Amino acid sequence: AMPVRSGGKDRMALLINLGESEHEVSDFVILALFDMADEPRLLDAAHVGFNRFTSFSEPSLLSVGIADDLLMTRGTHSNSNQAYATTALILAHDGRLELVDAISTFDDRACAYERSQRLDIRQGEVAPFSDIVATVTELTAAAGEECGDASAPEPSSRTITVTYRWDAARQLYRPDTDAFDVLARENEARF
Repeated sequence: AMPVRSGGKDRMALLINLGESEHEVSDFVILALFDMADEPRLLDAAHVGFNRFTSFSEPSLLSVGIADDLLMTRGTHSNSNQAYATTALILAHDGRLELVDAISTFDDRACAYERSQRLDIRQGEVAPFSDIVATVTELTAAAGEECGDASAPEPSSRTITVTYRWDAARQLYRPDTDAFDVLARENEARF
């Protein structure tokens, strides 16, 4: 459970894991928003099981407006050489849950290299709604092992930043670039 502001009121967000899905990689996880005044009352609920092992992320809450907060969940799973994570940015706005974006990151390693992607979420300039600045830092380093004929990527570092800005006319956050979609396609090609 996580206390959250929505519509200028104190609410409660509850993350409920209903278990594994037989034919899916992700678990069935619901994020529910409750009004706790008097008797608890369900305001909204959304499926946020974008991956397995879903929990509130760290940090899990960002104040983005005068009256609303941004909730963040993170789902992960891994195998021997690859780790997958999906971080969902969810706005609690006027008693509703609204998906801002689901950002996928991917770590992989082989005998010759290790590549990691780390996500950082920050609050930008404050207006009625502040910008949400999301940055993925990707590091590729040599692992120092001999791999025979296998080629390894060159050691490198890159930073990918997307700023989500409030669109007052549409009453939602919009990204300033499709860079995270491009990153997701690149990562998928590495699977």
